[in-house]
Amino acid sequence: MMMFRFQKVCESLPFVMGNLVCTYVDEDPSKRDKLSLPLTDYLPVRFWAQKVTKHDVQLKWHIPSQDEIDLANELINLFLIKEIEKLNKPQLIKKLVSIL
Repeated sequence: MMMFRFQKVCESLPFVMGNLVCTYVDEDPSKRDKLSLPLTDYLPVRFWAQKVTKHDVQLKWHIPSQDEIDLANELINLFLIKEIEKLNKPQLIKKLVSIL
């Protein structure tokens, strides 16, 4: 069970790190709110190919804050650094494999 949890944390870590430290287009909150409406009130496919001019598009960017960068560093130190250090001690890896 513990190995399963550890594996799931490892699988989700790249996505968490990407959200914390990457610059990306932040979705318009009003669009997100519409997605929670019933399909009878808002059908998203009607807007997928909607024409817009470049002057109508206003992008809002997510730029990582210092708190997000600090949290990413904490996560790296908590999960990644310890595992890398284990790679430098092969005798410890063999013991861990026999336990699993």
